[in-house]
Amino acid sequence: MIDFKLLNFDKVTKKTRVWNQKLKNSINEGMEEVGMFIERKIVEEIIKKSPSRGPVTRYGKGGKRIAFPAKKGKSPNNDLGNLAMSIKNKPKRRSMSVVIGSTNLKRCNYGGILEETLNRPFVVPTAKKNAKKARKILLNAIKRGGFM
Repeated sequence: MIDFKLLNFDKVTKKTRVWNQKLKNSINEGMEEVGMFIERKIVEEIIKKSPSRGPVTRYGKGGKRIAFPAKKGKSPNNDLGNLAMSIKNKPKRRSMSVVIGSTNLKRCNYGGILEETLNRPFVVPTAKKNAKKARKILLNAIKRGGFM
């Protein structure tokens, strides 16, 4: 039986841990950049007007107003700006990921209702449309960390 030992094993494992932590940090920084980029693109998508299904009268605290909701299957139109202001990204450093979406408005998931219930998708289509650019942003962060 042969007992194989790596010389300076402690030094090697210590360097490996440091290298892994630096790589994780680079990936996390890249994911934060991706989150900010996609968040900005989602807001731009909401602000640019989608084809409208026609004017609708809405009533609220300020009285009566005319709105132009988007057609089914198109991203929602910017009406009062609440949805655009609610889009946020939250990096999850432990899992090296980022969550992007609408924060709760007045105790309801406004973005989720628009996206799923009313069939006005805006998060997923925008993320898919900008996936190549997001990948480049992530790879650049990894390169800046000295890993490519």
